[in-house]
This record gives sequence, C-alpha cells and structure tokens, in this order.
Amino acid sequence: MHPRLNAALTVTLSLALALSPLPGLTQGLPNWTLPEGPALQTLPPRTDPDLTRRPDYVALEQRAYDLMDRFALLEPPLPERVLALTLDPKAAFALLRDRVQSQPYPGRLRAPEEVLLAGAGNPYDKAAALADILGRMGYDTRLMVGSATAPVPPGPCTTTDPTEAWQLTELGPSVALRVQARAAASYALLTPQLVPVEQAAPDMGPHVWLQMRDGATWVDLDPWAPGSAWGAAPMGPGTPLTDLPTAQAVTISITVEHLTEDGTLVRNEVMSERLEFPENAGSLVALTFAPQIKGIGGTQVRILAEIAGGTVGLVASLRVNDRVIESAPFPAPGAKQQEAGFLAEGGARQTTGVWLSLTSTGPGLADHSETRPLMDLVPPALRNQPTIDPAALLEATPGDYLPQALEGLRQIILSNGGTSRQLIAARTGLEMRGALQVLLREEAGTSDPMDLIWSSFLEAGRISLAAETVIRARPSQGGACLRIDRPRALIWGVGPGPDGQGLRWLDWVLDDVAVQGGDAAAQARLRLWHGTVQAALEKEALMYLLQAPADLIALDRGPLTDRPAGEEGAADRARGYLTLAGDGLPSDQWWRVNPATGAADARVASLGNAIFIRPGSSGVNAVTGAGRVRDGVSTAEQLRLDTLWRNSRNGDQFYRALEAEDRAAKAARALEEEKAAAKEEIMMIKFGIGIALVLGAALGTGIILAHRGG
Repeated sequence: MHPRLNAALTVTLSLALALSPLPGLTQGLPNWTLPEGPALQTLPPRTDPDLTRRPDYVALEQRAYDLMDRFALLEPPLPERVLALTLDPKAAFALLRDRVQSQPYPGRLRAPEEVLLAGAGNPYDKAAALADILGRMGYDTRLMVGSATAPVPPGPCTTTDPTEAWQLTELGPSVALRVQARAAASYALLTPQLVPVEQAAPDMGPHVWLQMRDGATWVDLDPWAPGSAWGAAPMGPGTPLTDLPTAQAVTISITVEHLTEDGTLVRNEVMSERLEFPENAGSLVALTFAPQIKGIGGTQVRILAEIAGGTVGLVASLRVNDRVIESAPFPAPGAKQQEAGFLAEGGARQTTGVWLSLTSTGPGLADHSETRPLMDLVPPALRNQPTIDPAALLEATPGDYLPQALEGLRQIILSNGGTSRQLIAARTGLEMRGALQVLLREEAGTSDPMDLIWSSFLEAGRISLAAETVIRARPSQGGACLRIDRPRALIWGVGPGPDGQGLRWLDWVLDDVAVQGGDAAAQARLRLWHGTVQAALEKEALMYLLQAPADLIALDRGPLTDRPAGEEGAADRARGYLTLAGDGLPSDQWWRVNPATGAADARVASLGNAIFIRPGSSGVNAVTGAGRVRDGVSTAEQLRLDTLWRNSRNGDQFYRALEAEDRAAKAARALEEEKAAAKEEIMMIKFGIGIALVLGAALGTGIILAHRGG
C-alpha cells in the first residue's frame, strides 16, 4: 500500500528549522500577555526554511552544542550548585526559600533537579530538594510532617525569556507570532462564555518540612513560606516522615470493544499501566500494535497470512524506556470476522473498536481521564441501539500488515513542568551526529526500527518543550499566575489516514494547568487564554513541520453557538463544558469551554479529534531529519550526561564518550537478544515498530495533516 521511504524522512523536519539562522530571532518572541482590543483578522506571514538545500548536519550539531553550553550555565546540575553555594547550608536554604516559587499541589510530582528547573514546588518537593543539596554538602537531614496544612504564600509568576529555548523546538519565531494571533482570535470569541466561579484550593495534606542535624540538635528548615527564618519551627509539632507522599501518576489504558453473538457491545480493558511521577517524567513511552506470536517457530510469512485471513490475535505493546508491556490478546478487528472462544467463554465475538485512555491521578485530586478512539467500526447512528446487526458494521480498512487504524507509532510524552533545555540540546546534538549514519542505513535498506522510535521521541520532546516554554514565559495576569500542578501528556505520532495516506498527529491529551492568585475572573481568563494558545500551537506546529501552506487552517470566526457534538461532545457536556461551533469552523469541529473555570480546548470528531488535510493540499513536502538509538530517559540519564559533560568540557570528547556508551550498550543488547531469541516480546516489538516504519512513508508523497485538540 505504501512505498517504503526513509524513516528519517518520516520523523522530523530536522533541526534546520530551529537551529539554522532565521529572520526575526533577534527580535525576541511574544510575551504572551492576555490580548486587549479587537483580535487580528489575518495571520502574520510565516517564515519557512529553504528546503531545497541539504541540511548542514555539522553546523546543526555545533549549534546544538552551543545551546547546550549556554543552558549548562543556566541549569547547572546539583553538584555544581552545591559548589556554587560554597557548601553553605544557609545559602542552600535561602535558594529553595527565595528562588523557588511555592506552588500548591498534592503528593509527589518533581525530583530535586526538576524543582530547580521548574523554579517551583510544593512543600514536599521543595523540602526534598533542599535535603538533596544538604546531603551533598555532608549534612544529615530528615523530613518532618505535621498535622496541619500550611497556608499558600503569595508569590510572583516565574517567567523566563523564551527566545533561546524556542530555538530547540523546531519552530521558527514567526510561528510564535502566529500562535499568539491565532489564539487571540479564538480567545475573543470564547471570552463572552465565561461565568467565573471561585475554585476550591487543592488539599495538599499535612505540611512537610526539613530538619538538619547540628551537633546533638535538629534545626527546623521550612523553605515553603517566604521569609521563614533559619531554625524557625513551622506550625505545630511534627514527627519524622516515614512514608513518602503518594505519587501523582498517569495511567495508560487500552480498551477493546466486542460485538457478542446476541448483538450487544461489550468493552474490556486489555492493558492498564500506571506510570508514577517524578520517576517517569520525560520517559520514552511508545505504543504500537502487533500480532500475538506464540513462540518463534512460526515464520513471518505465516503470521502475515493469518492476519490477512483474520485468524490471529493482536496485542498492544507499550514501551517505557527499555521495558515492554504487552496487553491481553484480542481478535484483529474486522466486520466479517468471528472468533469463537477467543477471549470469550464459548461465545463468538468480533472486535468493533479500540480505545486509548490516559488518566491523571493524584492524592486529593479528581481524576482527569481522556479517551481517544483508535478504531471504531460502529456507525454513530447505531451506538444507542439495544442490539446491532453485524452486517451494519463498518469494514476495517486493511493496512500493510494489520488493520490500518492500528498501524502506527504513538509517542506519549509525559512532563511535569521541569523539562531540561540542556538535556534536550544534548540529545539534539547527538541526533545530528548520527544523522548521516541513519540516512546511509536507510539507503542500504538496513534501517533500524529504533531510529524511528528514538527520533520521533526527540521530536515530540521538542514540541513538549515549546508548550512548556510558552507557559514559563507568561507574566502575571490580573494577579494570577499560571502553574503546572499535574502531569501533562502529549501524543505525537505517525500512522495511516482514512485514505491510506500518511497521517501525523499532535494531541495534548492531558493539559491541566492551575492558576495561583488573582480573583475568579482573572483565573478563568488565564485558563481560557492557555487553552487557546495550546490549540493554536498544535495547528501551527503541525503546519510548519509538515510545510503545509500557512493559510491552510483559517482563523476562528464567529458567531459561535451551543450545539451537541456527537458521542464525544456529549461526554464533554456531561462534565460541565459548553460545546460551541459556528460557521467559521468545519462541521466536525467544536470548542469545549468550562464557563466556571475557563478550561478550554479545540475538539474534532473525526478519528479521535483529527482534522485531515487531504493529499496534495500541502504543496511542497520535503521532510528531512535523523534519529539515534538511545535508551533510558530519566533524571538519572540527565545526571549521567552532566557527568560526561563535566569530565570532557569539550564537544568532541563528549560525543565520543556517548558514542562509546552507545556501542557498548548496543553490544550488550545484541547479546541479550541472542540469548532471548525465543521470547515472544522481542519479535513482537520489532514487528510493531517495523510497521510504523512503513506507515510514515506516505508523508513523502502526500500529507494528511492531523490536528488534535488536547
């Protein structure tokens, strides 16, 4: 179905878009304040790169190296911070008290490094960060917990200049200007819908602070309250903290729907994986589907033949760094298929739908769950019928190996507000260093599936950085500050569109932000502004990275009216949202807005919130890029890179050290794979990722641009 093209061409427009000289960069980026006055009716022009020239990978690598060097000064690791504090515990206490904003959120969310990168933390995260620094200085510490909850101190927004960080996002400065203009147009239409209501403050639980041993006594240190004195006891007595606060988490679930013999629909959860924070912030998370393989004796030819005949089971495969989690098997979807006894106790079932759900949880927080349909063979008009005739189901479009809707690679980027620009720059330089080798492997027909999964992960990480950069750059609005108080999740991937053409998507599935300070009206306006900026960023990022025409998606125009929007819109309305649409929006699109809180995002009904731009509408599509195989994306990885960097202090030495690690790790992996050749998951994950390699090929022949409202 798809011609096979370079995996590198399916992954990224390369850092040529962000690291090569771009007009207007020295002029800075918008300050992202709330728009005043009438919104613009036209978008500013977009400055596109010259795609006729081959990227200079050496220059790109050097630019990434330079940015990494710059961010190394702005984001020194904890050991260097300790030295800069001259081993003075009082200076460390002042750093966490005065330079790190006190933000109320429950549980555990950020590691010590991430608290400093985010410039914010709750009582536990700030106290744990202080304990880490003092421990490196050689002091004994212990965390204490009281019976009362400390009041939330007022504090200014922690804003930063986004210009340098924006260079790492693959997006030129003209895109930032267009995001601001697009968001302002949507904001003007949606603001009249607000009816702000004061929101209850989160329950942070008992207060946590630190004690440091000073001789025979323990000194109280509470970095939560501004002006807290050295040795000042917090409210009430405390006891040593014996159990860590409950971690915030994101649970990734796959649900499969079946039509039973009696014509009723039944849904079963086949996978559920809980990823806790801060351990999984920034982890490489990738979802693919593959055939259920029983042993290695069967040949790939037989497996593919079984899939074509609809007699094989499928599994969802979730890769989390170097772990692979498999779902329970389920029958391959298909309207004509019936699998007697498969996942049923003697009854025949046929798979009619597959859904991906992400749920954010935290102690004292209401669960936030969002579901995206990956495949749905039930016509909307039949959804509410008591029984369904199997002949009325939609046909499952066949792909190369699997049903088309399940062929693809989905990266799930988990962040907590503490993204390291230095680490992203380091990985970007490494990606550029390996670019030519990736292209040579592709040209020789020996592509490594991990080239795609790693390079796509880096691309998604840079898009996540773009969103976080915008949040960091926002000043106070009416006394209200935007803050990240829950895990955020971005889905970024490649797969087939409804016409068999390539599809890219960007979907902020979990985009919860809180507002600190200000009154209810100021908080609702700031949340609404955030929602419109995020939706605008999704549109502009995809159009820019795929080089779709700058005017392909028009500005939102009113008037907007309240209307139902199918099953998905009904779920939104049940949660207190308005669903708004109008003449200025395509028929399958709507905005959802919570009038009380201001929470808002753009929604689309087709194939799980996707706006498709048909092949041929994108003009020139010259996508270049590269990938590099690396595992383990975590705070430990960052510290390891920091250590290599400090030991080398030279770009070439740094990269040589990384490449040596790569060679050693690859040799170790090859040995383990040889020993475990008979294990099912090895063939399965390579097969699943290999499918994604094929799927991205159509991006080189005609684009279907997907924009998902998160």
